[in-house]
Amino acid sequence: MRASFTPRALIALGLMIGTAVGCGDDSPGAGEGDSEFSALEGSWTRTHASGHYRYTFTTVDAEQVFLNESFEAGSTTPVNSSAGSVSALNGFLALWTACDLSTGTPGSQEVGPYAIHSDGFSREQVYLPASAEQGIVGMWSFAWERYVDLDCAGYPENPTKTRTDVLELREDGTCRFTSNEMTTTSSGSFVPIGEAVDREGTWTLEEEGGVQKVTTSDAQAVKEYALTAAGALVDLNPSHWYLRD
Repeated sequence: MRASFTPRALIALGLMIGTAVGCGDDSPGAGEGDSEFSALEGSWTRTHASGHYRYTFTTVDAEQVFLNESFEAGSTTPVNSSAGSVSALNGFLALWTACDLSTGTPGSQEVGPYAIHSDGFSREQVYLPASAEQGIVGMWSFAWERYVDLDCAGYPENPTKTRTDVLELREDGTCRFTSNEMTTTSSGSFVPIGEAVDREGTWTLEEEGGVQKVTTSDAQAVKEYALTAAGALVDLNPSHWYLRD
Protein backbone atom coordinates (compact mmCIF):
# COMPACT_ATOMS: atom_id res chain seq x y z
CA MET A 1 0.00 0.00 0.00
CA ARG A 2 1.35 3.41 -0.94
CA ALA A 3 2.10 5.63 2.02
CA SER A 4 1.49 9.35 1.93
CA PHE A 5 1.23 12.32 4.24
CA THR A 6 -1.52 14.89 4.20
CA PRO A 7 -0.68 18.59 4.40
CA ARG A 8 -1.92 18.57 7.99
CA ALA A 9 0.57 15.81 8.78
CA LEU A 10 3.26 17.93 7.19
CA ILE A 11 2.30 20.84 9.39
CA ALA A 12 2.78 18.53 12.38
CA LEU A 13 6.26 17.85 11.00
CA GLY A 14 6.76 21.57 10.61
CA LEU A 15 5.81 22.08 14.21
CA MET A 16 8.38 19.49 15.26
CA ILE A 17 10.95 21.52 13.34
CA GLY A 18 9.47 24.57 15.02
CA THR A 19 10.29 23.17 18.45
CA ALA A 20 13.87 24.13 17.70
CA VAL A 21 12.87 27.61 16.58
CA GLY A 22 10.25 28.35 19.19
CA CYS A 23 6.87 28.75 17.57
CA GLY A 24 5.32 28.59 21.03
CA ASP A 25 4.26 25.83 23.37
CA ASP A 26 0.60 25.74 22.42
CA SER A 27 -0.43 24.55 18.97
CA PRO A 28 -3.31 26.63 17.60
CA GLY A 29 -6.49 24.96 16.46
CA ALA A 30 -7.76 24.55 12.94
CA GLY A 31 -9.45 27.94 13.11
CA GLU A 32 -6.15 29.75 13.45
CA GLY A 33 -4.64 27.67 10.65
CA ASP A 34 -7.56 28.59 8.42
CA SER A 35 -6.98 32.22 9.32
CA GLU A 36 -3.34 31.96 8.29
CA PHE A 37 -4.31 30.46 4.95
CA SER A 38 -6.97 33.11 4.30
CA ALA A 39 -4.22 35.73 4.45
CA LEU A 40 -2.40 33.83 1.69
CA GLU A 41 -5.39 33.34 -0.60
CA GLY A 42 -5.02 34.99 -3.97
CA SER A 43 -2.24 35.35 -6.51
CA TRP A 44 1.37 36.41 -5.92
CA THR A 45 3.98 37.13 -8.62
CA ARG A 46 7.78 37.44 -8.58
CA THR A 47 9.38 38.98 -11.66
CA HIS A 48 12.95 38.18 -12.73
CA ALA A 49 15.17 38.97 -15.70
CA SER A 50 13.78 36.29 -18.02
CA GLY A 51 10.16 36.08 -16.92
CA HIS A 52 8.12 35.62 -13.77
CA TYR A 53 6.88 33.08 -11.23
CA ARG A 54 3.40 32.98 -9.75
CA TYR A 55 1.84 31.32 -6.71
CA THR A 56 -1.94 31.08 -6.50
CA PHE A 57 -3.59 29.95 -3.26
CA THR A 58 -7.29 29.17 -3.18
CA THR A 59 -9.95 26.89 -1.66
CA VAL A 60 -11.67 24.34 -3.90
CA ASP A 61 -14.44 22.11 -2.51
CA ALA A 62 -13.31 22.93 1.03
CA GLU A 63 -9.70 21.92 0.23
CA GLN A 64 -6.84 24.41 0.41
CA VAL A 65 -4.81 24.18 -2.80
CA PHE A 66 -1.92 25.93 -4.53
CA LEU A 67 -0.69 26.42 -8.09
CA ASN A 68 2.92 27.37 -8.81
CA GLU A 69 3.71 28.51 -12.37
CA SER A 70 6.81 29.68 -14.24
CA PHE A 71 6.53 32.01 -17.28
CA GLU A 72 9.04 33.23 -19.82
CA ALA A 73 9.17 36.96 -20.49
CA GLY A 74 6.23 38.13 -22.61
CA SER A 75 4.38 34.78 -22.42
CA THR A 76 1.05 34.05 -20.76
CA THR A 77 1.51 30.27 -21.07
CA PRO A 78 3.47 28.67 -18.21
CA VAL A 79 6.65 26.76 -19.05
CA ASN A 80 6.40 24.70 -15.87
CA SER A 81 3.75 24.31 -13.21
CA SER A 82 2.96 22.28 -10.11
CA ALA A 83 -0.19 22.03 -8.07
CA GLY A 84 -1.40 20.33 -4.93
CA SER A 85 -2.64 20.79 -1.40
CA VAL A 86 -1.38 23.40 1.02
CA SER A 87 -1.67 24.23 4.69
CA ALA A 88 -0.37 27.09 6.82
CA LEU A 89 0.05 26.94 10.57
CA ASN A 90 2.26 28.61 13.19
CA GLY A 91 4.33 30.39 10.55
CA PHE A 92 5.04 27.20 8.59
CA LEU A 93 3.79 26.47 5.08
CA ALA A 94 3.34 22.88 3.85
CA LEU A 95 3.05 22.12 0.13
CA TRP A 96 2.10 18.65 -1.10
CA THR A 97 2.00 17.39 -4.70
CA ALA A 98 0.71 13.91 -5.47
CA CYS A 99 2.72 11.22 -7.19
CA ASP A 100 1.35 10.40 -10.68
CA LEU A 101 1.75 6.74 -11.58
CA SER A 102 0.50 7.27 -15.13
CA THR A 103 3.30 9.68 -16.01
CA GLY A 104 5.91 8.59 -13.46
CA THR A 105 5.94 12.09 -12.01
CA PRO A 106 7.31 12.01 -8.45
CA GLY A 107 5.35 13.48 -5.60
CA SER A 108 6.90 15.99 -3.23
CA GLN A 109 6.34 17.45 0.19
CA GLU A 110 7.91 20.65 1.48
CA VAL A 111 7.71 22.26 4.90
CA GLY A 112 9.29 25.57 5.81
CA PRO A 113 8.60 28.98 7.32
CA TYR A 114 6.87 31.68 5.33
CA ALA A 115 5.99 35.33 5.87
CA ILE A 116 3.67 38.03 4.62
CA HIS A 117 5.11 41.53 4.91
CA SER A 118 3.43 44.61 3.49
CA ASP A 119 2.20 43.49 0.03
CA GLY A 120 4.71 40.63 -0.30
CA PHE A 121 4.86 36.89 0.40
CA SER A 122 8.12 34.95 0.85
CA ARG A 123 9.27 31.37 1.53
CA GLU A 124 12.97 32.26 1.41
CA GLN A 125 15.14 33.40 4.33
CA VAL A 126 12.23 33.65 6.75
CA TYR A 127 13.55 33.29 10.29
CA LEU A 128 11.48 32.28 13.32
CA PRO A 129 12.59 33.03 16.90
CA ALA A 130 14.09 30.44 19.22
CA SER A 131 11.71 31.67 21.90
CA ALA A 132 8.29 33.23 21.46
CA GLU A 133 9.15 35.61 24.33
CA GLN A 134 12.48 36.86 22.96
CA GLY A 135 13.02 40.27 21.45
CA ILE A 136 15.28 41.05 18.52
CA VAL A 137 18.31 39.79 20.45
CA GLY A 138 18.52 35.99 20.30
CA MET A 139 18.52 33.07 17.91
CA TRP A 140 16.54 33.11 14.64
CA SER A 141 16.23 30.01 12.43
CA PHE A 142 15.13 29.12 8.93
CA ALA A 143 14.45 25.36 8.81
CA TRP A 144 13.22 23.75 5.59
CA GLU A 145 12.64 20.10 4.61
CA ARG A 146 11.71 18.42 1.33
CA TYR A 147 10.57 14.83 0.74
CA VAL A 148 10.44 13.25 -2.74
CA ASP A 149 8.52 10.08 -3.68
CA LEU A 150 10.61 9.07 -6.69
CA ASP A 151 9.01 5.67 -7.37
CA CYS A 152 5.44 6.42 -6.26
CA ALA A 153 5.88 3.79 -3.57
CA GLY A 154 5.72 6.14 -0.60
CA TYR A 155 7.69 9.04 0.80
CA PRO A 156 10.96 8.23 2.59
CA GLU A 157 11.06 8.37 6.36
CA ASN A 158 13.84 10.93 6.24
CA PRO A 159 13.75 14.13 4.21
CA THR A 160 15.43 14.05 0.82
CA LYS A 161 16.89 17.50 1.40
CA THR A 162 17.16 19.91 4.32
CA ARG A 163 18.43 23.40 4.90
CA THR A 164 18.98 25.12 8.22
CA ASP A 165 20.11 28.73 8.49
CA VAL A 166 20.62 30.32 11.91
CA LEU A 167 21.08 34.03 12.60
CA GLU A 168 22.28 34.87 16.12
CA LEU A 169 21.95 38.50 17.19
CA ARG A 170 23.92 39.29 20.34
CA GLU A 171 23.48 42.09 22.86
CA ASP A 172 26.97 43.45 22.18
CA GLY A 173 26.12 44.21 18.54
CA THR A 174 27.89 41.21 17.07
CA CYS A 175 26.15 38.45 15.12
CA ARG A 176 26.77 35.03 13.69
CA PHE A 177 25.25 33.46 10.56
CA THR A 178 25.44 29.73 9.87
CA SER A 179 23.97 27.73 7.00
CA ASN A 180 23.93 23.98 6.39
CA GLU A 181 22.31 22.16 3.48
CA MET A 182 22.03 18.38 3.51
CA THR A 183 20.77 15.62 1.24
CA THR A 184 20.28 11.91 1.81
CA THR A 185 21.91 8.93 0.12
CA SER A 186 20.06 5.81 -1.00
CA SER A 187 20.91 4.28 2.38
CA GLY A 188 19.26 7.18 4.17
CA SER A 189 22.40 8.79 5.58
CA PHE A 190 22.78 12.57 5.46
CA VAL A 191 25.59 14.15 3.46
CA PRO A 192 26.35 17.88 3.11
CA ILE A 193 25.67 19.85 -0.06
CA GLY A 194 28.59 22.17 -0.59
CA GLU A 195 30.45 23.74 2.30
CA ALA A 196 28.79 24.85 5.50
CA VAL A 197 28.69 28.62 6.09
CA ASP A 198 29.82 30.12 9.41
CA ARG A 199 30.38 33.89 9.50
CA GLU A 200 30.79 36.44 12.27
CA GLY A 201 29.72 40.04 11.83
CA THR A 202 27.93 43.00 13.37
CA TRP A 203 24.32 44.18 13.41
CA THR A 204 22.34 47.36 14.00
CA LEU A 205 18.67 48.05 14.70
CA GLU A 206 16.53 50.94 13.51
CA GLU A 207 12.85 51.68 13.10
CA GLU A 208 11.39 52.79 9.79
CA GLY A 209 7.70 53.53 9.33
CA GLY A 210 6.85 51.71 12.54
CA VAL A 211 8.74 48.57 11.42
CA GLN A 212 11.86 47.34 13.19
CA LYS A 213 14.70 46.71 10.76
CA VAL A 214 17.94 44.84 11.36
CA THR A 215 21.04 45.31 9.20
CA THR A 216 23.82 42.72 9.42
CA SER A 217 27.30 43.12 7.98
CA ASP A 218 30.14 40.61 7.63
CA ALA A 219 33.02 39.93 5.27
CA GLN A 220 30.69 38.48 2.62
CA ALA A 221 27.47 40.46 2.68
CA VAL A 222 25.34 43.28 4.06
CA LYS A 223 21.72 42.22 4.58
CA GLU A 224 18.55 43.94 5.71
CA TYR A 225 15.78 42.21 7.66
CA ALA A 226 12.38 43.38 8.87
CA LEU A 227 10.35 42.13 11.82
CA THR A 228 6.87 41.21 10.58
CA ALA A 229 3.66 41.65 12.52
CA ALA A 230 3.54 37.85 12.91
CA GLY A 231 6.94 37.82 14.65
CA ALA A 232 9.18 36.54 11.83
CA LEU A 233 12.44 38.17 10.81
CA VAL A 234 12.57 38.32 7.02
CA ASP A 235 15.37 39.05 4.55
CA LEU A 236 14.31 42.04 2.45
CA ASN A 237 16.24 40.97 -0.66
CA PRO A 238 13.71 41.76 -3.46
CA SER A 239 14.44 38.49 -5.29
CA HIS A 240 12.89 36.58 -2.38
CA TRP A 241 9.48 38.23 -2.58
CA TYR A 242 6.26 37.57 -4.46
CA LEU A 243 4.01 40.63 -4.69
CA ARG A 244 0.24 40.38 -4.45
CA ASP A 245 -1.42 40.72 -7.88
